[in-house]
Amino acid sequence: MCSSQHGSPWIVLGDFNVSRSVGESMGGCSRISGAMEEFNDCLQSLELEDLRFSRFLHTWCNKRSNGCISKKLDRVLVNNDWLVKFENSEAIFLPPNISDHCPSMVKLGLQAINGKRNRSKIHTITGDYGSLIEGDILVKKEAICHFQTILGYSRPVSHGIGTTLSNIIDKVISNGQADFMGRDVTNDEIQEVCFSLHPNKASGPDGFNAHFFKITWDIVGEDVISAVQEFFSP
Repeated sequence: MCSSQHGSPWIVLGDFNVSRSVGESMGGCSRISGAMEEFNDCLQSLELEDLRFSRFLHTWCNKRSNGCISKKLDRVLVNNDWLVKFENSEAIFLPPNISDHCPSMVKLGLQAINGKRNRSKIHTITGDYGSLIEGDILVKKEAICHFQTILGYSRPVSHGIGTTLSNIIDKVISNGQADFMGRDVTNDEIQEVCFSLHPNKASGPDGFNAHFFKITWDIVGEDVISAVQEFFSP
């Protein structure tokens, strides 16, 4: 799997018979077991993460009135290529029926995305003289001409704070403070901020939370630092 999963969307789902953390269990063992560590190491090597999910966290229960134990044993795992192609997909864990496991369902959400795009598209506009303009090419041309008329001239650019504004503002940072705030961020500062984030807060648009970046920093750290530095570069 390590040698074949790159370059295409992967999804792996089912009963893995082990949880990833103590927080995914209720009752029973309250420490990280060797099986948990091996499972997490395996997922890290495969670069797979849990697809965002809803409904049930604990997908298995021993159904005992005394000594009840419930755990998250069933999961839907995906790679980054899957998240890029199906960015709005999610897993839904339904209530258990005959089995003691929760059945899972994967929702891609493609129809909702396409419908929203179609509703947001501008098909016709009214021209400056009340004429109806239709068609993608003509609508685009008319929109460009309209905004060029409004924004298509240059204004003189003034630098610094004018005398009127400087009379109103009585607290201004020094040149040294301005230089300090505008300096380049260092690699250590970026890593320190990433590692200070709560590991289990809501994930970003890519589907990965802070815990993922912490445990895979040796692999993704340089890319994260490059992305942050590019964001701050002029």
